[in-house]
Amino acid sequence: GSSSNVVYRLINSIDIDRVNIPVFLCSRSTIPSWVNDETLVVAVTHSGNSIEVIEAVDKALKADSKVVAITTGGKLKDKALSSSNIMLIEYETDIISRMAVGYIYVFITNILNKAGAIDICSDREECFLGIDWSEVEDALSNLSKEISYNVRTSKNIAKRTAVNLFGNIPIIYGSNMLTGAIGYRLKSQICLNSNNFAHFNTIPELDHDEIAAWEMK
Repeated sequence: GSSSNVVYRLINSIDIDRVNIPVFLCSRSTIPSWVNDETLVVAVTHSGNSIEVIEAVDKALKADSKVVAITTGGKLKDKALSSSNIMLIEYETDIISRMAVGYIYVFITNILNKAGAIDICSDREECFLGIDWSEVEDALSNLSKEISYNVRTSKNIAKRTAVNLFGNIPIIYGSNMLTGAIGYRLKSQICLNSNNFAHFNTIPELDHDEIAAWEMK
C-alpha cells in the first residue's frame, strides 16, 4: 500500500506498446542478480529513512548502477549528497507518506520518459509530460470541494460511500490494469485509514478461481 507501490501499479497500467524496456519493482533490501552498470535504479522513500531502500541503494552502487533518489530528506538524501553516483530529487511537503503518490508518480514518469523507458503521447507537447497541469489542478480543486466535510451526504459521494461501507467488508474489483491500480489503492487506504478489512482482486485474474467462491451458499 506504499506510495511507490501504487505508482508502480499505475505505471504498469501503461499500454505495453508504450514501454520500451522492462520496469521492475523491488520492495526489499535485496536486488535482482541481473542489476548491473546498465541498470537505472530509482530509489523512493518519502522519509528517506526506509532501511530496505537504503540497503538496496548500497547494493546497486556496488553493482555500478545509475541511481536516482527521490525523497524529502533523511539518510537517503545524506547518501545522495555524499555520492557522485546518485542523482537527488528532493521535494518539500508536510504531508504523510501515503499521500505522496502524486509527487512520486510525476517524478518517476518523467525519469522513465527521459531514460527512454516509456513513451508519452499527447497533442500538448509543449506541456510537461504532455499534460495541462492547470486543468489537473482545477479538477482536483473541484473534487475537493464536492467531497468537503460541509457538503451534505446526499450530494457527497465520499460520505455516501462511507455510509454504505460502514459495518461491511468491501470487495473491490478492477476491470483492467488502470482500474486495478485504483482498486488496490482504495483497498489499502480503507485498511490503513479506517482499520477495516477490505478485499481486492482484478479481472480476469479472479475468473480463474475466486469467481467460483461467489457460488457458495
